[in-house]
Parts: sequence; C-alpha cells; structure tokens
Amino acid sequence: MSKGSNRIAIGQTNLAILRGELDLSTWSDEELQRGYRRDKNGKWSGRPPVIVPKAIHDEMVRRKMSEAYDLLRDNVVEAVKVLVAVATDCEVDAGVRVKAATVILDRVLGRAPERIHVEVEPPWSAAIRNAIVEYGPIQGVVSIAATSTDEAEA
Repeated sequence: MSKGSNRIAIGQTNLAILRGELDLSTWSDEELQRGYRRDKNGKWSGRPPVIVPKAIHDEMVRRKMSEAYDLLRDNVVEAVKVLVAVATDCEVDAGVRVKAATVILDRVLGRAPERIHVEVEPPWSAAIRNAIVEYGPIQGVVSIAATSTDEAEA
C-alpha cells in the first residue's frame, strides 16, 4: 500500500476467494489463522496479507464452532452426571444443590414461562382521546314533531 493512497492491492488468491472460486475447506487451521496458504514446499513465504477476506474468517469460525459442538455433544452425559451428583449430594451447600436441580429441571421440562404484562398508553392515544368531544343534549333545541293538518285543527 503506497502512502497517500486509499487503494489496497489484493493477490490472486484473495481475488479468487472473493469471487467464490476457491474452496476454503481444503485450507488447514493454521492457514486460515494466518490468512494465506503455505507455498508448494510447505513453508510460509511472502508477506502476510494486509486484508483477509471475510470468507476466511467465516470458515475458521464455522470450524471452531463445529469442534465446540462436537465436544459438547460428546460430554453431555458426563455433564448431566455431574449436575445430578451435585443436586443429590447432601454434603453440598443447599443453594448449590437447588441451582443444580433447577438447571436439570429447566433442561428436561423447559423453563417456566415468565409473563410480564406491561400496559403503556402510546403518546398519540391521549391526543386522540382529548380530541374527541362528547356532547350531551344541546340546550335550547326544541323537539318538533310533524302533524297532519287534520290533527292540528282538532
């Protein structure tokens, strides 16, 4: 990158990554961390990239999350055994036992729903309510009923 320039030159590899032409699943974890590949001899040659495409970061995160999920899945039974052991051990503090039991129940039965009802009048509601005027009977209005001329003469 030259001084005073807002341009950054990217190499052919990064260009291929940005175009979606390069399969990052073949890259090693170390290559993903460094942001570029080893040369044909397995050495790190050249300068590290100034900019690393987001696809490299996404692939690295995908792999790490997959590893973490596998580790959790493989150890879930042991984790439950620990929780049960803590919840049923009379020598453990009662607060800790309750917490372990709560975690077990929440996972098995689901958490109890927390319902909060908040009633807030929107600001425009008061303006509309104040704009509506209710009128009662209007003073000074005389009720007039039409009658036929025969009834009026009688």
